[in-house]
Amino acid sequence: MGRSPYGSSRLDYDVDRLRRHVRSHDCAAALHYASTVDSTNQWAKRIFAETPHGSVLLADTQTAGRGRFGRTWYSPPGVSIYMSWIVKATDLPAAGVFWHFAAAWAVACVLEKDLPDIEAKWPNDLWVQGRKLAGFLTELLYTGSRPQGIVVGIGLNVHTAEWPLSMDVRPISLEEATGRRWDRTDLVIAVVDALAQAQRLWQAGYATALLHEWFRKARWQPGQTAYLRVQGRLRPGRIAAVEADGSLRVQLPETADVVRFSIEEALGWKPASGLGW
Repeated sequence: MGRSPYGSSRLDYDVDRLRRHVRSHDCAAALHYASTVDSTNQWAKRIFAETPHGSVLLADTQTAGRGRFGRTWYSPPGVSIYMSWIVKATDLPAAGVFWHFAAAWAVACVLEKDLPDIEAKWPNDLWVQGRKLAGFLTELLYTGSRPQGIVVGIGLNVHTAEWPLSMDVRPISLEEATGRRWDRTDLVIAVVDALAQAQRLWQAGYATALLHEWFRKARWQPGQTAYLRVQGRLRPGRIAAVEADGSLRVQLPETADVVRFSIEEALGWKPASGLGW
């Protein structure tokens, strides 16, 4: 495994350096930093109207960090990256699907040299060694029926922490996975650069190509077994196809029925129909 340029024992963010980097960027607009917020996504939604496209919101700790369906995202200070990326877009939900997967693609691109075994778990996690390393919360914003844009939340475990025993999935940190310390400032810069690259691909009309590349690398592949929650019961199923919009078609073994698991339901953008992951 090659050495990464991001190794360091420093815990605190270099906020001035982050702001200079973002200001010099052609795709990112501004960096907003707070030592403590309820969640960066909630903060982003509060200031969305007056905040330009491509803005980055970053916090050292969250008091009410969230995952999908209101699940808690453990957010102690000095340990992990909690950030949100603001996207002004009217072509929802298509742009939301792109940015949800593009955020995971961006973080994976930053880490894959050091973690070649990193895996994407549908619909919104990155895993290493069978444990959760990063999660993404993509929220679509509307004023009435008029689409306004997207807030993409990113949570990445960096340093070792005392994870609560009550957590459903045992997390893992970059420090645990690689055996060394990481610099959170350098990591945020690298993630912003990767998000900016995703934006260039989106603007140039290569969104579909990026998604197809990511789906080929992801953990969900035709023929693989996935464990799905169907009408409250966890059942194994064989993935039959991955749709262009990120939805899955899964064959249930007891009935041979092929069931579609939509990305909109999985991400909580519309009510679930008794299916889940």
